[in-house]
Amino acid sequence: MPTHPSKSLITRFGGIGDIVLLTPTLKALTERDGIAPDLITGAGWVYPTLKSCPYVSDIYLLDKRGLPRIINSSSRKLKKDLADKTYKAVYNLHQEPRTSRHFDFLDLTPLLEYHGNSIEHESSRRLREAGLAAESRYEDLQPQIFTTQDDINKLLAKDPVYSSPFILVQPGNKKTMVRGDSSRTSNAKFWSNQKWQQVITALASEFPEAAILVIGSPSESDYINEILGPIQSSQIRNYSNELDLIELKAACTLAAGMVTVDTGPAHIAAALGCPMIELFGPCNSITHSPLNLGQRIEMISRFESPEHERRLSPAIGLITPAEVIENFHSTFDFNRTPPTSRIS
Repeated sequence: MPTHPSKSLITRFGGIGDIVLLTPTLKALTERDGIAPDLITGAGWVYPTLKSCPYVSDIYLLDKRGLPRIINSSSRKLKKDLADKTYKAVYNLHQEPRTSRHFDFLDLTPLLEYHGNSIEHESSRRLREAGLAAESRYEDLQPQIFTTQDDINKLLAKDPVYSSPFILVQPGNKKTMVRGDSSRTSNAKFWSNQKWQQVITALASEFPEAAILVIGSPSESDYINEILGPIQSSQIRNYSNELDLIELKAACTLAAGMVTVDTGPAHIAAALGCPMIELFGPCNSITHSPLNLGQRIEMISRFESPEHERRLSPAIGLITPAEVIENFHSTFDFNRTPPTSRIS
């Protein structure tokens, strides 16, 4: 296997949003080294998320990081895959014991990271930690998520709804992808079904020519049915079983807008130019706002007290449907053109 001594290797785990926020660093490494870096990550959905991105080369999986490396089959496979590779630099941007302990086994020596105490955007932090920018400019933080014209054409051929005006609604997050009460305390991004019903009903009323597609993973179908149960309208559809990640990216180039909580699909949509109303909490918009292409993004945060605001800890439950509804007409764009710079 050929080596690439000028290529970098970067490690990043987490959710879809974390990978999207990493893409400016992938681009900066590519521009610095003259070749796209390899990536070690933890889930198969990274492949469709980064499909067509020119700023990443090989993607390797290291899952079940909590298992001892000797019995971790993915760690052993990764060691074999990397055996003949030489890297210019190795960056571990996910420092924690269960990740770091695999590096000796993999014969990798990450460069030291610098962790500051200042409040900064997650993407800016990652660039700084990789030694690529002390203070990121706006153009350094452009998201690098891509789709293809072929994927868009396949989506249009699959369902005529995408050839007409439509709005996406993403009420769920990774906590609603597992069984259990969606309103449980651990689901800090939960917004009540009644509030979602008010917003979705208002969308249908304000935009009668648009389809309202409520999206999520297949495992969220029952959760979405709970939300839509009292609503009787053929205009509003549960599309939790209709879009995989490749199709979601294509749909985000065509939608007039999205209403969403802070979750992975929101980061994908923003990165592909989709106008958006986003409900924030408990993460804050200063450090985790979605990277975008300059389109309208309305981020709504509410705090329980001045102390919570000082600690940048918003509570999504304090946001009212009226605050979302009042931003419909100023946010959605039914005349938008697909972002050609992100379509190959």
